Amino acid sequence: MNTKIHTNSVAVVSGGARGIGFGCAMALAAKGFHLALVDLREEEVNETADKLRATGGSGGNFCC
Repeated sequence: MNTKIHTNSVAVVSGGARGIGFGCAMALAAKGFHLALVDLREEEVNETADKLRATGGSGGNFCC
């Protein structure tokens, strides 16, 4: 059974570097979403994006 049911969907996760945002990003990536991670902490959002890519996730990360 394919658990990645949202392979053509994009999710924007604000505050995705840590905490609830990080947890949501990991859960969405596991379902196949492409992610746009947004956070104020550039180094942390970059690290989170690297972790997601290492587990098969895809998308971009943005600092604002």
